[in-house]
Amino acid sequence: MRLLHGRKSVVRGQPAGLVHDFVRVRLDISCAKYLAISHAKYIPVRMKAEHRLIFLLTVAYRRLQRAIEQETAAHELTSAQAGVLFFLGRNDGALIGDVSQALDIVPSAMTGLADRMERAGLVKRRRDGDDGRSQRLYLTVAGQELGKRAAMRTRMINNRLMDGFSEAEIDVVSRWLTSLQEKFPKDKDA
Repeated sequence: MRLLHGRKSVVRGQPAGLVHDFVRVRLDISCAKYLAISHAKYIPVRMKAEHRLIFLLTVAYRRLQRAIEQETAAHELTSAQAGVLFFLGRNDGALIGDVSQALDIVPSAMTGLADRMERAGLVKRRRDGDDGRSQRLYLTVAGQELGKRAAMRTRMINNRLMDGFSEAEIDVVSRWLTSLQEKFPKDKDA
């Protein structure tokens, strides 16, 4: 087969890929001995440009985030604030912790976000009746109206994202993106 050396395969210039601990690599020598590799090494593999998923996902995220921020900035709203308005639009009176978890925001950041939204008159906080230490968030009339306008803008962006793709293709993309949440779960300590 091939002998790994540094970042390239020595035999025939073939890319070697990922070599796991203690994988035996067969050497193309007359005695056909095996060599145990004791440490994982990543040897870059040539791939199609359209399959550089991390790069493509990162660039797409940045561009999409900029577009969303531009849209929400027109309403003096951040994308995080829009997320809170959308969630409360369906779950008014939710516990702050539930909003934080649903939007994948760390609790300390959620507290600051709720503070800013309350000062802006978009939400009101009230102590939970069952647990006085917990707080619930409620949309104000201004928050409801702004949430509706932001939802309309978000639907327009979402439609633009799906433009040119069949429903079956969008289903595959949705399934793949959802699988990333399972493959890379949120840090439990955050």
